[in-house]
Order: sequence, then structure tokens, then C-alpha cells
Amino acid sequence: NIREDSYETIDVNRKKIKFVEKSFELVSECNNCQWKILCRGGCRRNRIPDKYGNLGLNRFCEAYKLFFPYAIKRLSFLAQCLTKS
Repeated sequence: NIREDSYETIDVNRKKIKFVEKSFELVSECNNCQWKILCRGGCRRNRIPDKYGNLGLNRFCEAYKLFFPYAIKRLSFLAQCLTKS
């Protein structure tokens, strides 16, 4: 809790649970996806566990696959605008 714990305590606890580090672990379907660079597997909290407790696809995966083709030109335009300023 950021209101009760110091930043040092939060960092130690973060390292213990390896939340960030485990977020980089993706299933093979993610590694082969054209949208991986934008999605990065989504938030780990939204990944669906299999029957063994291993994290799988993000529950919004299919929605991302519909959204990104629709929005990619707009997102690219915004990125270009931001790099010019």
C-alpha cells in the first residue's frame, strides 16, 4: 500500500512476487502475433490461467486483434505527431 509502505518496502515486495518479471513470459501464440509489439501480452492480471495455473492468453486478445487493425493508422499518426514535438 503506497500510503503505508515505503518505496523500498514496495520494491522489495515487488521483487519477491516477480510480478513485472513474470509479465514478460508469454505463450507461443503471443510470440507469433503481429500485434505483440503493441499488446505485449496485455496486463498479467487479465491473462487466463490454464488448469495448471500457468498464465495463457489475455482475455482481451480477440478484441485487440479486432481493434489494432482498425486503429493502427491513427496510432501511427499520433506517434509521429508526438515525436515531432
